[in-house]
Amino acid sequence: MQEGGAVTTRRSVGARRLLASLLGAFAVYVALVGLMPDALPRRELYADLAYLPFSIITGVLFWQASRTGTDRCRQRGLQLLVAAQLFGTVNQAVWVLGSAGLLTDDSPVFMIAGLAMTVSTAAGMLYLVPGRGVAGTTPVVPVIDATLLALASFSVGWQWVGAPVLLAGTESGGGFLWLASVAGGDLFTALIALTAWAFTGQRLRSSAAAFLALGLGLTALLDILLEYQTLRGTYQSGGAVDVAFATSIVLLGVAAFIEQAPGEESTERSVRRAMLMRVLLPLVSAVAILLPVIAQVISPTPGWARFVPVVLLGVFFFFVQWRARVLERAAEQALITRLAIERDLRLSQQFESLGRYAASVAHDMSNLLAALLAQTHVLRLVAGPVQG
Repeated sequence: MQEGGAVTTRRSVGARRLLASLLGAFAVYVALVGLMPDALPRRELYADLAYLPFSIITGVLFWQASRTGTDRCRQRGLQLLVAAQLFGTVNQAVWVLGSAGLLTDDSPVFMIAGLAMTVSTAAGMLYLVPGRGVAGTTPVVPVIDATLLALASFSVGWQWVGAPVLLAGTESGGGFLWLASVAGGDLFTALIALTAWAFTGQRLRSSAAAFLALGLGLTALLDILLEYQTLRGTYQSGGAVDVAFATSIVLLGVAAFIEQAPGEESTERSVRRAMLMRVLLPLVSAVAILLPVIAQVISPTPGWARFVPVVLLGVFFFFVQWRARVLERAAEQALITRLAIERDLRLSQQFESLGRYAASVAHDMSNLLAALLAQTHVLRLVAGPVQG
């Protein structure tokens, strides 16, 4: 036991040092980009190099957290977040090479690493959300809920990232689709993290889920802002947007630090939070899927791109109807099960009453027979032995 405690102590000390290193790197990065003059030669290269340590340190923190606890889903989820940070490091390294003039910004490696980072983060968060069912027998409902969030997220990413890039003609091939997928994926992951915060379980602490939701939500917002600045020609590497991106990674690092210990038990506060999010999440997804359609009505995008939000809205309504049907069947099954249980309970109560009545009758009969036997025994004693 002492050896295990020593290992835990060394691990916590290492985690605190890593968190301190992450915060120190962030302070150095903010000071560097703030003090370097805009006219400095190769300023973007220096800023991008200073950005590299964030994903590396955060990945190590997630790796340490994945080695604690016994829940396999928790370990896999954290390991996927480690993989996401590794892909993020590759993505940033390619960006550095682009700043050095060795690669182009639309390099296939850059796009693949960015998409892999988004997919790994989303998969990791899905592992970390506690498993839920309806009436104990319908695990398909959470899958439908995740699909609804994914449709809403991609619709937002398409409307405010993919469609403007397609209209501007700045990306060749499927670049605009890649940008829309990454932006939508980041928003989807942020909503899943919010779900993990609402439905707290043994896989993730509520405080860690809150930091993950903040970091991933900030990333999703910055995706849109980054493309907006890029299209207007106002984006500068090492500027305020990159500082905000670094802040989002620091928030993820803080979540990884909190997760050095296994998740906490559900409390009364988390139950109230879950009840609130059961109402808010469908509302958020409905608003998110409707906003792009309203935006297309107000200012339609030329060509076929304006029909994408409408198609996604139709698919969204299909899944909503499917979800309602599944819930209706689950409610019917739950009602049938409850009626069967109540019937069995009534029968058991009737048999219990019969058993009590039979026991009472048997007790009374036993008393009568005991009295008769006693009288018979007395008479035999008085009469004496029988003469042959």
